[in-house]
Amino acid sequence: MPKIQEWIYQLEEGQFGRVFQIVVVGVALLVFAVIFHLREYTNLSHPSAMDMAQVGRSIQQGEGFSTKNVRPFAIYMVDRQHVKKNRNSTSGSGNEGNESKLAQSAGSQDSFPASQKFLSQEKFPDLSHPPLYPLFLSGLFNILPFDHNLDLNDNNSFIAGKFRYQPEVLLSIVQTFFLVLAVALTFLVAFQLFDGRVAALSAVVMLLHNYFWSSIFSGLPTLILVNLTLLLGFFLSVAAGKWESLANELASHLPGAPLELKEDFIHSIILMTLAGLVMGIGGLIDYCYLWLIVPTIAFAIFCAPRWKIALSVIPLCVAMLVMAPWFIRNMDLTGNPFGIAGHSVFQSTQAFPYNSLDSQLSPDSGAFTIELIAKKFVAGLGDSLDRALGSVGGLMVVAFFLVGLFLPFRSAKLNHLRYWTLVSFGILIAVSSLVFVNYGSMDTIATPYELASWLSPFIVIFSVGCFFVVTDQIELELVPMRRVFPIIFALLAALPLVWTVLPPSRLTALPLMNTPGRISPSDSAIAPYDIFKMQSIGSWFRGGSSSNDRQNSDETQALGAQAKASEMIMTDMPWAYAWYANKPAFAIASTQREESIIHLGLRRVHGLYLTEMSLMKSFDEVFSIRNGGWSNLIQSILLEGKAPNDFHMIHTPYLLRTKTKEGYPMLANQIFLASYPRWPW
Repeated sequence: MPKIQEWIYQLEEGQFGRVFQIVVVGVALLVFAVIFHLREYTNLSHPSAMDMAQVGRSIQQGEGFSTKNVRPFAIYMVDRQHVKKNRNSTSGSGNEGNESKLAQSAGSQDSFPASQKFLSQEKFPDLSHPPLYPLFLSGLFNILPFDHNLDLNDNNSFIAGKFRYQPEVLLSIVQTFFLVLAVALTFLVAFQLFDGRVAALSAVVMLLHNYFWSSIFSGLPTLILVNLTLLLGFFLSVAAGKWESLANELASHLPGAPLELKEDFIHSIILMTLAGLVMGIGGLIDYCYLWLIVPTIAFAIFCAPRWKIALSVIPLCVAMLVMAPWFIRNMDLTGNPFGIAGHSVFQSTQAFPYNSLDSQLSPDSGAFTIELIAKKFVAGLGDSLDRALGSVGGLMVVAFFLVGLFLPFRSAKLNHLRYWTLVSFGILIAVSSLVFVNYGSMDTIATPYELASWLSPFIVIFSVGCFFVVTDQIELELVPMRRVFPIIFALLAALPLVWTVLPPSRLTALPLMNTPGRISPSDSAIAPYDIFKMQSIGSWFRGGSSSNDRQNSDETQALGAQAKASEMIMTDMPWAYAWYANKPAFAIASTQREESIIHLGLRRVHGLYLTEMSLMKSFDEVFSIRNGGWSNLIQSILLEGKAPNDFHMIHTPYLLRTKTKEGYPMLANQIFLASYPRWPW
């Protein structure tokens, strides 16, 4: 009996007590993660997530940093830069943009020399994303057992796997590990800034962060950037601590007495170099992360007691040095260090509604004005603020953070880091309003990608710190009552997550791929992202690396070397088609005329795939705004039931039969046209 009592004591209070607590917390976290995955899982819904995923797969397949999502605007930028370089290599200068536009409008075989070269090699360069996150995904595709293809011939496999797409399940599991890592880093940073109480409660609030749990299904690098921001803040906090000590030493220094500053100077350089390295790595994941250089420079200028200029320049130089190779590559291809991502500030404006700039083969360069950017900024700032507040931990966390601004800490280090957080938060809200792209109806279902969420850990830490400052002022006779307040704080912060997990599942509120008369193989896919449908369509076209191709072997042999060339379609969601079907596609051109230019002068278009993104809108949107140049074609199909006879794609499938008795409509709420019948019925 004494041995049992001693073992129990060791388990509760002794050397095994902490281990036991960690094990219990770990098991509880694992159980909750499994429950959350089972209840709330959805396939990818954000276009950028699918786009980066298919780029990562291209890297993994040995195709380099190339994309299967070919945007007409990217074609314009690449060939404009090609013409510009050729002209500079000979002699004069002129209006390169207009002359490139004239060359493209001719639709000849020489209209797109640079783009033709890339497409002939099946390696059109991706110009929309930085390289690091796709590279990370390509590593995952090599390490983990990803299976990208559905078995289109086995209906039972559709039903058995209807709730999950295996590659995206694995990606969500990896994202969950990044969430756990963020919680652990939050604890360490909070402990370094405050004490164990603040660290523990901050970690709990981060662990119960609804936005981050939802982000694990997004496929976006949000949680990776949150971890990088924690590292950045840690380096800055250590530097601020050293500068605070140095300032006190300088204040108490007697004139004429020896003063050794070499070690402090070296430590400061190392810390600011590490800060610049983190920001450079973040910039290679998301260009907007580079905006954190601005508050970091201000942090060094206002906080460092000595060497202000040197310490403020170091992080900028290091970050630019890390980014330099990628900037050079983009400049060589497009003339813009950020590729076509540099023009995202013009997306979702009056001149280019929604994401229509991607569809412009020959945009009006006169539309790229400062006035257009200013209008977008003013119009979107309020919405950006709303999204930011929802992504940093809820109203209560933000409230305590703002209250804390009026309660200065005794430590200058804490005050400096808090103001760095506040300035960074404001900058990211402003930047988010500029780079935000409205995808129309997709924005109501896609996981939001809010830049300000990167700062959530520090907003949580300072909110919790302010909370303890306030509660410590309350006089309570019973000490245990002080333990109730942190529990109440954590429960209130967790309310959004509890609301999400409680029934009914949020899937019931989304437009899922449920078509009457069939069991959908993509019941957890958000419309219009029906994975089975896209892989079926993709199997009708040559090229790519899919094992589901249904091309006739005799036809392939007759084509000979041409059979290796990918057949491309044009669609309004090329990111999804490229990711799920693993086949190349042009983004929908802005007009039928530009589609003809691409078809005749660049690469033949063998299919047209329009989805709910374009069709499930108001009459004015369908025929006037988004599809302006396609209104005649859409009107003919919707009203007459067929494509115009002068269009080069007039064939369409009506029904795709499965082994079930009912079958299901292939083109419910969608339009698909092909150059000839390709379907096996």
